[in-house]
Amino acid sequence: MQKLAHFSSSSIIGHDEIDLLLKEAFDTQVRDVKEARNMAEKALKLSESIEYEKGITYAYSYLGFFWMIGSEYKKSLEYARLSNGIFEAIGDKLGMALVAFTVGSVHYKTDETHLGLKYLLNSLEL
Repeated sequence: MQKLAHFSSSSIIGHDEIDLLLKEAFDTQVRDVKEARNMAEKALKLSESIEYEKGITYAYSYLGFFWMIGSEYKKSLEYARLSNGIFEAIGDKLGMALVAFTVGSVHYKTDETHLGLKYLLNSLEL
């Protein structure tokens, strides 16, 4: 499998490469959430440079998830909200589920347990 984490933004890459970079970012969060955030930020910049809406939206949602892991709840919710509207508009249930999980986890971790559980259950239903 080709690794993209070290590609520069001047490299010529397209949708498939950005999707792979996002997958690598998600896989990396288990062992190094800071590196995963860096990879998602790189994917976001690359996606914006070629106006790749799916890449932008998933980068937002992953950044929201990664910031939630790092207990940066305000940033987490900002990114989750940026991605959620787009996921709803295009009917991407996987994306909506990740956003619901992220938002639910933030609420659960900040002592809004009931609201957190509501979002977490919604993520499972999607």
